[in-house]
Amino acid sequence: MAGLARRRPRTLGKVDTAAISHKVNDAKLPLMVIIFFISLIIPLIINLGPLRLSVYRIALLVVFLPAVFTWATGKAGPIRTVDILVFLMMFWMAIATLYHSGVGESIESIGILTLEHVGAYLIGRAYIRNATDFYKVARLLVVICLILLPLGIYEALTTTNITLKLWDILGRVPPDVYKEPRLGLDRAQGPFDHPILFGVFPIPAVGAAAFIVAYYRGFISKALLTAVMFFTGFLSVSSGPISALVVQIGLIFWQGIFRNVKHRWWILIGLLVVCYVVVDILSNRTPIVVAISYLALNTHTAYNRVNIWHWGWSNIFDNPIFGVGLGGDWERYWFMSPSFDMFWLLYPMSYGIIAGIGLMGAPIVLVTQMVRKDIQNPRVSSFRTGWIISLVGITMAGWMVHFWNAPLALYFFFLGSGVWFVGYQDSDEATSKEEPEAVPPVASRYTRFPQGQEPDPLRRRRSL
Repeated sequence: MAGLARRRPRTLGKVDTAAISHKVNDAKLPLMVIIFFISLIIPLIINLGPLRLSVYRIALLVVFLPAVFTWATGKAGPIRTVDILVFLMMFWMAIATLYHSGVGESIESIGILTLEHVGAYLIGRAYIRNATDFYKVARLLVVICLILLPLGIYEALTTTNITLKLWDILGRVPPDVYKEPRLGLDRAQGPFDHPILFGVFPIPAVGAAAFIVAYYRGFISKALLTAVMFFTGFLSVSSGPISALVVQIGLIFWQGIFRNVKHRWWILIGLLVVCYVVVDILSNRTPIVVAISYLALNTHTAYNRVNIWHWGWSNIFDNPIFGVGLGGDWERYWFMSPSFDMFWLLYPMSYGIIAGIGLMGAPIVLVTQMVRKDIQNPRVSSFRTGWIISLVGITMAGWMVHFWNAPLALYFFFLGSGVWFVGYQDSDEATSKEEPEAVPPVASRYTRFPQGQEPDPLRRRRSL
């Protein structure tokens, strides 16, 4: 021991890492966000008179007014274009609902729609304001998916939804729906209303795991965590979510392989455009229909979604102003189910084209503004990549399934949680905002290297 030199405390620039860690630990995720996330996986149903309230709706009721106040007073930054589009969507949904159902029968529906869309959006918009908040909420989402994983595995192997059985002891829960086994597995439903929703919920966690939560981890750690998020969604054995998960994995590999190519995403977009044109020329079906056909796990599902695509657009053009109404009898073949498994078309079909413009315009405008930001900070740039890849996955799934209840609220929260990127400046990323993984751990006070000759403590492994 006599030959060992006493080591100086490691520092990041001129800032003591111990002080940084202390400041990071003080930066807690807002309690309102934690309550909202936990409520998403509690399947209890509470009836208050004519109102059917789930736990996440009660959480939205509690958080709604504080979130509105934070946003309206400018504490969440200036009003953005995406805010206007979300409010436009909700406004037109309310008008269309009044048109179809009248004032008396519309109040409850409009209230629930406002909570699940604007309320969830404003929670993300108001309380996720910087990279530290964003990292912590991404980590919370990943942890929740890790909780769902063993429950989903048990259900897939035994056909017993132990999640609903346990919560059924405390109160009323959604029914355990019948579903035919696929690939030798029962389709996991977990705490949600349908296996499809179990597959939708982990979709944003895939990009979050690869580019946010595991940003400072090595390749193996990133790959394992991302694979676990993928497998959680896979347990739904639903073609829509699985297709979205596969697309995300493909984008993650593209980013990893071509990370040093400056225009890699424009190259990918160009290749996709070329593929679209080639398929359009060679096939007697549209490329969208071809994609839907091949992405489905069985021919019946593929045929049904192709019919939904065609009849959805037909109903939209026949009812462009106020749509057919929520739950309206949309025109279709006599043998088709009234279920409409296409999220992005359901809103313009049900509420009119203006509602559809708000729904689809909000993420398009937000992504456009985000990619135009010149972000030099590699950590924040990686976070942005993870958010966009997650959004691509959600968008992909939305063309093949419908989002409702808890995963619907999660989507609008996710949308709101990305708005801070638009106003981000590299000067905002103060050292005290770094999450614990960004800080080199303080090692032993002793080292084999003489003072001043130890290896560079700030060397980092490259991220995907």
